[in-house]
Amino acid sequence: MASIISSLLRTTYVSHCVDSSVSMLGSLNQVRHRLKSYKTKSNPFRGVLKHQGKPLQNWWDWDGLGPYKYRHHHYPNNITLRDVQRRRIFKKFHYERSKLSDIRKNDILPMSVQNAALERIHDLPMDSNVIRPNNRCTVTGRGRGNYPEFRVSRFIFRNEADHNRVSGAQRAFWMYNTKIDP
Repeated sequence: MASIISSLLRTTYVSHCVDSSVSMLGSLNQVRHRLKSYKTKSNPFRGVLKHQGKPLQNWWDWDGLGPYKYRHHHYPNNITLRDVQRRRIFKKFHYERSKLSDIRKNDILPMSVQNAALERIHDLPMDSNVIRPNNRCTVTGRGRGNYPEFRVSRFIFRNEADHNRVSGAQRAFWMYNTKIDP
């Protein structure tokens, strides 16, 4: 985290007193956040094709920025392929994005460093955000009604449990051992 702050300090103009105060903070083991909720400026690239002239990339090498070539795949549908790509991009960039967002939310640091962190966040792929990947069924690609501990949808889970292929799953049955008083 200290290296990210030092790189931000190098890229923006910050006075000598701010440099000494940030170096005094050290590695910032604790990040102090504002208590009130705040609204940041909207993304300046919203509605703008940021990667207009970028060449097509192969989908397995896609960096999350710009277009990619379509290729036949083994996933149940294209939405599942897109989710797999989002997870790969998230895994690649989530550490840097979380540290930059901690710097952005920290009220001890000067505003110039916070704004520089915000601009670096805008340069990262949108798929590096934690809300972008969603839980899908690995068999059907269904996005709703999934059991996250098994990573399958309710239909697939019921079918596998009926054929005794899920360890510990048992059908609910109360016909014989239930006493009903008239």
